[in-house]
Amino acid sequence: MTRLQRIRSLARLHPWFAVVGVTVLAIWLIELVSIVSGAPTHRFLLWNLFLAWIPLPLAAGAYVAQRLGFGLPVLAPLLIGWLLFFPNAPYIVTDLIHFGELNRGIPAELDLATLVVAASAGLLVGFASLYVVQRVVGRRYGLAVSRASVVAVLVLSSLGVYLGRVLRWNSWDALADPGGILTDVATRLAHPFAFREAWMGIAVFAVFLLVAYAYTLRLAIRPLGQVDRRSR
Repeated sequence: MTRLQRIRSLARLHPWFAVVGVTVLAIWLIELVSIVSGAPTHRFLLWNLFLAWIPLPLAAGAYVAQRLGFGLPVLAPLLIGWLLFFPNAPYIVTDLIHFGELNRGIPAELDLATLVVAASAGLLVGFASLYVVQRVVGRRYGLAVSRASVVAVLVLSSLGVYLGRVLRWNSWDALADPGGILTDVATRLAHPFAFREAWMGIAVFAVFLLVAYAYTLRLAIRPLGQVDRRSR
């Protein structure tokens, strides 16, 4: 392999380097805050980052399984698991509400940078896994279904973020107490006007995720047109 071929090979991998790099930077900043403040004020972000990374190996597993010729009996559990954990990735964006709350002798700029970089890492790894799943769905069901699945996933994820941030449910509760989650969702569906602020927040966050994903594909992963063509 020539040097030019090596450079081209690395260029094709640069989105994955970005995902790992931003995550490492977030971890470094979290630890830096702990050193400067003398307290683990931001270390809860480490757990949130761990949860945000769970969907990626599940998506990769589904991609590999499809390439190896496995059908829905193998793909379905991986994709369902991915969908349950995916909201943990955009959830980190809502940790920005802690800006200024955890400041114990650290500069506000460091506080904000740590939260923003952690949120960016969560979005990047989440979108990377969504991109992989979009490829899986596109290969099996075509372009239109792959696009519709992205919209559906991001809308459901916005609902999941609301359930986690406001109602304090988590991904494990989908198995431990599915009835409780369904009851809360059904109540809000049955009385939309009583919970209009919640639905407005879910809608706004869903639009944010859709726009952010489109731009991430175009700028960081690969042009959306290429994704669509290869998903056919």
